[in-house]
Amino acid sequence: PTSLQHFLAVKLSTDNYLLWESQFIPLLKSCGLMGYADGTNKCPKKFLPAEKGKEPELNPTYIEWEKMDQLLLGWLISSLSDVVHSQIVGLRTSHEVWSTLRCMYAAHSRSQIQRLRAQLQSIRKGTYSIATYFHKVKGIAHQLALASKPVENDDLVSYILAGLPAHEYGALRSSLNTRVEQIELEELLGLILIHEAQCEANEPENDAVHIANIAYGNQQINRGYSSRPFNRRG
Repeated sequence: PTSLQHFLAVKLSTDNYLLWESQFIPLLKSCGLMGYADGTNKCPKKFLPAEKGKEPELNPTYIEWEKMDQLLLGWLISSLSDVVHSQIVGLRTSHEVWSTLRCMYAAHSRSQIQRLRAQLQSIRKGTYSIATYFHKVKGIAHQLALASKPVENDDLVSYILAGLPAHEYGALRSSLNTRVEQIELEELLGLILIHEAQCEANEPENDAVHIANIAYGNQQINRGYSSRPFNRRG
């Protein structure tokens, strides 16, 4: 398994533990090394039982175990950023390093995932342009993917639609929510932009009709006044 280190593209930093762990676990399992990391493959006794009057001999099983454990320890250390590495200096086995890293960063990663999910569920378009709104939503989804918690396309579409103002996009939201076929993000963006363009194209026409109605109403009022006889006092 000396080629294991070539598969470790991601170095562990203070905010990517789950991503780092997700690349390590399959490799450890495929190489039969997971037991060294999680502690289930315990260290055997260093020496064999000695006969009276003789020096104890090293246990061959221990020698093999230590060899593999130190190899894995080296791989673990080589996959750490300098900041993280400084936190585990002095630890001597792969299990000590593995369990320490999990204690230090797993809880933080879980809270970060919860925060990102909450952001995704509560994000609103507000005053953002559609392009900026999409960029922000996809940015949150990308961070979740890096934490090994990818968001399904259908869920992402639902979050985006939920964040659109109902008074501007209500009809579009209703139409898309009842659609049977899956909507890809690129298609959704295109449909929203088309909807915006149609709304903008209709605005001048609506304004003109509104102005014409006001003008017509004023004209009728003026005619009414002009047709009334003056109340002259005799």
